[in-house]
Amino acid sequence: MIISQSDKEKAPHYGVTMSSVMVHPSGEQMAEMAQLFDAGHLKTHLDAIFPLKNVAQAHKLSEGGHIRGKLVLTVE
Repeated sequence: MIISQSDKEKAPHYGVTMSSVMVHPSGEQMAEMAQLFDAGHLKTHLDAIFPLKNVAQAHKLSEGGHIRGKLVLTVE
């Protein structure tokens, strides 16, 4: 579940634990990941692909909390 920082006090009420992750982009790491991906050592799982016009459907699926992989929006 994705929640905002303002929901931190509400998390225990719903029986969830909240944690934050900060990500800092690294060109060096991205290049290494690209090499691993190209070599077949990294794989991604796509749950569903939606055209951008169906973004509401994709968002609703995401809110359900039962996806196993990434949701992709395509721009034509």
